[in-house]
Amino acid sequence: VGSVMGGDFHTSENSALVEIGREAEFGLYNSKKDYAEAMKWYLKAANRGSCEGMIAVAKLYLKGKGVKKDYVQARYYLDSAANKGNGDALSIIGVMYFNGYGGPVDYNKAIEYFKKGIIANSYSSAYDLGYAYELGQGVSKNYDSAFLYYNKSVEGLIFIAMYRLGKLYEDGKGVKADNARAFYWFQKAAGNNVEAMSEKGILMYEGKGVKADHKKGLM
Repeated sequence: VGSVMGGDFHTSENSALVEIGREAEFGLYNSKKDYAEAMKWYLKAANRGSCEGMIAVAKLYLKGKGVKKDYVQARYYLDSAANKGNGDALSIIGVMYFNGYGGPVDYNKAIEYFKKGIIANSYSSAYDLGYAYELGQGVSKNYDSAFLYYNKSVEGLIFIAMYRLGKLYEDGKGVKADNARAFYWFQKAAGNNVEAMSEKGILMYEGKGVKADHKKGLM
């Protein structure tokens, strides 16, 4: 485990290191994807105190890209960022508990971290808590609460939350059924969420909440 500094020094330089890592991870600017190279740059940022770098390192450990999958290492870097008040790190730790990554499923712990993440202004945590309420895992099933937290999450452009909001409007759960609003949220998310794109097409084809268009609905 690398030594993670306590302070986030030279913020602009750290951002540049993370950006170089992203170029390698995602093959940006016509470069070839290279997860090991990405890890190298993310680690440089993380070891200089960058929460963004710590989270990027953790995600590669969680996915096993460029390194062997290692939940212990992932948690180390997430804890390092979470201890600095990073809400997105708190969200990911919650997801690990929610799905049993690196240990048994613990919904109570997951909810605890989602709530901490929301306090730290994490839109991802708002989505996570909304999803827990929709499923009734770790909390009593409550569509009203799911609707509330999804609405908070979309402020941060969390596209899966837009899709889930659309489904709540479509199914009339936590809110009065409204195909027009469902279509609105599916359309907002469609460019970044395959399920939203599919739902948008179905509503267009069937003419629900929008003028029927069989040609575009099948696209």
